[in-house]
Amino acid sequence: MHTADKADHTQGPSTSYHRDHGKFDAKFVTTIGEQMGIQDLSHAAAKDISDHVTTVVKNILGHAKKFQAGGRRRRMIVEDIESAMQFYGLPPQFGFQSKDVIPFRYVGASGQDLFVEDEKEVDLSTCINAQATKLPLEPLLKGHWLVIDGVQPTIPENPVPEIPEETPAEKSELKHDRKSESGPLLLNQLAKNVRKTEQVQLKTTTSHNISVEQQIFFKEVSEAITSGDEQKRNEALQCLQLDPGIQALVPRFSLSIAEGVRCNASQKNLSILIYLMLMINALVQNSAISLEKHLHELIPAILSCILGKQLSHNEKSSHWALREYAAKLLSTLVKKYRLSNIRSRVIKVLAGVFTRPDRILASIYGAVFALELLGAETVRSVLIPRAGDIYTEILQSAVGEKLAVDKLHKLMVNVFTNYVKNQKLVDLKTADDFRRTFQGFGDDIYRIISSEAPNLSFDHNSPAKLYKKDGVRNNSFGMGPYRY
Repeated sequence: MHTADKADHTQGPSTSYHRDHGKFDAKFVTTIGEQMGIQDLSHAAAKDISDHVTTVVKNILGHAKKFQAGGRRRRMIVEDIESAMQFYGLPPQFGFQSKDVIPFRYVGASGQDLFVEDEKEVDLSTCINAQATKLPLEPLLKGHWLVIDGVQPTIPENPVPEIPEETPAEKSELKHDRKSESGPLLLNQLAKNVRKTEQVQLKTTTSHNISVEQQIFFKEVSEAITSGDEQKRNEALQCLQLDPGIQALVPRFSLSIAEGVRCNASQKNLSILIYLMLMINALVQNSAISLEKHLHELIPAILSCILGKQLSHNEKSSHWALREYAAKLLSTLVKKYRLSNIRSRVIKVLAGVFTRPDRILASIYGAVFALELLGAETVRSVLIPRAGDIYTEILQSAVGEKLAVDKLHKLMVNVFTNYVKNQKLVDLKTADDFRRTFQGFGDDIYRIISSEAPNLSFDHNSPAKLYKKDGVRNNSFGMGPYRY
């Protein structure tokens, strides 16, 4: 049944949809064409267009119904229609509706239709005279105690604890005590009823208590070790090494050592640093105590004595012996307490000296000595790849560092020589092999190895006679070049 047979065909294009057969008629297409400015559309063309539109709409609705069923929805939504149109390759429909007036103003210019948005004028004087806002604070992370000895401290960062209500029996008992007791006794009773959380702030920084005898022992031992009396110092060190009942004092000893190294290293007090290292060694040799929970204080103190820039006022003093002793002590701790990552972290700190811009030869000497004690694998992976850089550092050293140059060069040669002997490297046969592996130290190492192994032929034309110009020469000990 066409719209010509309907009585309400004059109600607009939306009523031209054929209700019985689901079809758009030609009259509907003609009306839409006239609205779009097409006046001479023939009836046959309008009918073909209506049939095509009807077919497309039916297909879209049918496919949208499938999307609705696939989504298990009772009602069809807009996304179902859009998905169906996308399935048939039709472009999506764009547009919007607004109940309010569109905030655009027509501006005609040069024959073009332009629409601009109205903007309020800003008074610059108001902006200039306005008070500047304060900059926001930078984000800051700060740690605080959640619990101390099982009790939450009353600080602003923690939530306010709930105060338990007193029972009627407690109220009556407290009221009776107030009436019966005198003034001082009443104050004592009230002090007992103060909540435990209010007393947390009165505690000292040390969470464990020791007896008076232990405090006296700690004071006497600390003073004896750092004093100038050698006999008392030896007795105190022997006591730390053999006494099995000083586990409770280990936290205090470790903290005292860490603070002592920090203060005396900055003041270049070499003797106190040596005494503190002896103190750590005595604690390490005591088999009745454990230092595992205090390595975070002891290892940094030892590393400070190994890598410190200037541990004494005089370069010719025994700070070289202190670095060697601290390196041996560090190796003992790492081997005794085989924690998960302590070895790798120590090696990382020691190897970081070679890349520091403010490195000195004394720090490199301590790092090399400590790395050798950590094993042959450390020498292979850390020292051998940096042999050329260390040799260049020696060549570029200052004129007044003759002692440091000689010691570092001799140490590097000894380290690599021991590595070759212990590992029995078969690929090192000629002097060129040694130079290729150990860079500038190769000639001295090859000379030592060839003197101990007659089957190796030493190359007398090797560049061992270098550095004899520009004020640079070889010394008589085979320790490498130095400058006057």
